[in-house]
Amino acid sequence: MINAAIFHLSAAKRHDEMQVFIDHALALLEDLDGYSAGGLRHSLAYMHQMRGELERAEQYYRGALEAFSRAPAGTARAIAELKSRSSLLHLLWERTGQTSVALAMWLDAQDAALLDEYSFVILQQNIAALYVYLMDEELALHHLLKALPCASGYQLLICRVMLAWLEQDTAVFPELFAMSRLWEQNEVVERISALWIRTLRRAGQGNRALELRSMIEAAPYVNLEFAVLEAERGHLDEARKLLEESRAAYPLREFRLQWHAAEYLITRKEEALDELLDLTA
Repeated sequence: MINAAIFHLSAAKRHDEMQVFIDHALALLEDLDGYSAGGLRHSLAYMHQMRGELERAEQYYRGALEAFSRAPAGTARAIAELKSRSSLLHLLWERTGQTSVALAMWLDAQDAALLDEYSFVILQQNIAALYVYLMDEELALHHLLKALPCASGYQLLICRVMLAWLEQDTAVFPELFAMSRLWEQNEVVERISALWIRTLRRAGQGNRALELRSMIEAAPYVNLEFAVLEAERGHLDEARKLLEESRAAYPLREFRLQWHAAEYLITRKEEALDELLDLTA
């Protein structure tokens, strides 16, 4: 229960409600081993990651892997280890930006024999996301289509959103947006909202995207998409305002990449391009 509470409150960014659960978790860690200790450490790692405390998050993810390594060998252990290793790998990408290295490790992990459907879907989604960063949308689509038949619940939503973006299926986004709100995770709603705007813009439906401003809650990723859209319409003052409102909103590498990409599209400053190059490896 403590494990799940920390994880879900972190996902919802309800940090002020977590401290009582964190205190209980830290008190229990000394007396736990194997799966229980690994699960608590994984949730604590995720909490630190969501707060931008990446060094502490890495320590807890490595601690989770160490704890799982002391559990009995078998499918359950392999799945638990894969989940923590995948989170650690994503974290290391956040810290180093080495997309090609991360992709190679994920592709190697595909050969693991002891994967349940949930873990398989996560693996294929992560590979697809990295191919998007490498601008290979054909391979990204290939891995998403491998994941789709096995996906359910939240992961099915994420698969469908990524597919809608890759296939420029603007018609399905109202349904996906409505589904995202059912999960009560602010980050999920924000990211899907932003991708809806970007998909419309990419499909040449900028006016339709602007109509969403009255129904989509303002948030950093959303503001970046509207900023680029306003710049494309020649409204540079509004674009710069939205851009500045989102500056340093999240410490994550992915957000900083998107912020500087938007900055370059709006200002065409060489400094913004330099920042983008510094964030990639």
